[in-house]
Amino acid sequence: MIDGYKDLEEMGKILAENNDESRNHYKTSMALFDQGKYNESLDYLDKAIGLAPANERLNDFRDTVVEMMEIKTIFDECKKRELEMIKERENLIKKGIWKQ
Repeated sequence: MIDGYKDLEEMGKILAENNDESRNHYKTSMALFDQGKYNESLDYLDKAIGLAPANERLNDFRDTVVEMMEIKTIFDECKKRELEMIKERENLIKKGIWKQ
């Protein structure tokens, strides 16, 4: 029976270490998220989830990070199109086709 308790104690230590490591990954993920570094944030968050997969807060935050990545992709595409339209308008103005 004593061996069983030692095993439980060791499991407890491993879980506590995983929680500390998971928490550190989560904090790093949040800092990167605040900096707009969503891909890097997701990498650290996935590490945290790997250590604490049942943590709902981590999984909810992951959904938020993925959503922000999608929004950023859409925003970047809109900015790209806007710049293309500005350049096209400038070309049309130079050719005298577009009147201001």
